[in-house]
Amino acid sequence: GSGVASWGVGKRGQLGLGNREDEPEPKLLLGKIGWGVRIVQVAAGGGLVRVAHSLLLTSTGRVLSFGTAQYGALGHGYDAGKQLSDCLRPRYIDALKNEKCICVAAGELHSGVVTADGDVYTFGEGFCGQLGHGDRRPQLLPAQVTLGGLEDECIANMSMGCRHTLVTTEEGEVYSWGLGRFGVLGRSYTDFTYNNDVGMAVPDGDEGHVIGVAAQPPPMPAAEIDNVVNA
Repeated sequence: GSGVASWGVGKRGQLGLGNREDEPEPKLLLGKIGWGVRIVQVAAGGGLVRVAHSLLLTSTGRVLSFGTAQYGALGHGYDAGKQLSDCLRPRYIDALKNEKCICVAAGELHSGVVTADGDVYTFGEGFCGQLGHGDRRPQLLPAQVTLGGLEDECIANMSMGCRHTLVTTEEGEVYSWGLGRFGVLGRSYTDFTYNNDVGMAVPDGDEGHVIGVAAQPPPMPAAEIDNVVNA
């Protein structure tokens, strides 16, 4: 059999091990993760603030999340006490139980999935437009992104940066939205983009067919990393 392991800083519950302890070495997740439940993709979010979360995609298209729930990035919504409770172990996102997902992504404060039908769902903090719903509001449960013609596209892949999102279509087009500083959206400079649009022009022919995207946060000095870890 095979398993899924996590390690590193665990103060936000982002390791999924049932506690908030740091782990210097890989430690296997429990709850049949990796055995009875085969994991095919892992996405780790979080960044420069005191939040961190993780997503797991199973071979059957289900999605689990764990870690900080403060901004809705786990996709579970409010609990019975009307609170956004952190999850210290992987928990299925019930709002996606009727969707077969093929891709998961995690940003600093937001998350997203791509379904087998080519639809995109995002959730979490949206103050920079990174959810693609045309506003700055948070989304506590997964909501389909339909603006900019995305509803009519078949999405194949997704990646998230700290405050922006990229997706690729089956035809090789790239859509981007969110915080546009430093040119991360691949178009003319703009602070915020609330309406999704094709963010990158690709030339004709096979060489211009984009099959994947990746978004990464800017490099961080070691001293600043220590400050965040110890916060």
